[in-house]
Amino acid sequence: MSWNYSGDPSSSDRDETRFHIGDTDCNDKLVSDEEIDFALSSQSAPRLAGAICLRHLATKFSRMVTHKVGDISTNYSDLAKQYAARAKELDPAGVSAASVNAVPIFGGISNAQKQVYADDTDAVKPSFYKGAGDIPGGPSEFLSNYDEE
Repeated sequence: MSWNYSGDPSSSDRDETRFHIGDTDCNDKLVSDEEIDFALSSQSAPRLAGAICLRHLATKFSRMVTHKVGDISTNYSDLAKQYAARAKELDPAGVSAASVNAVPIFGGISNAQKQVYADDTDAVKPSFYKGAGDIPGGPSEFLSNYDEE
């Protein structure tokens, strides 16, 4: 696990992401370079990558229990809430949470591909198609004859 921070958020996307999440203290390392690089590879901006890292930290600290020794206690659930709140500040629309690995898909085929399928005698033919319900002498034939007159 490597951890680097130059002190200049404008020097790299990784440093900018560290700056946004507050992971700039080499004595208190929160997220590895590899984890930040992973977040950056799935998002378009260091801010959104930072939101992913903060959600990761919120999840990590929400699993830990509160410790109390004498008058001193460590409440990890408060820490988890603070990381989640900061993630929401960086990404108020929740874009990074919803769009991880999301890829738009457009259905349909081109006219050229449609013709290739129509000409392929081995391809499975559709169970319905335009004109499949036309009856000889029916309304569609009547309308086409009417148009010709």
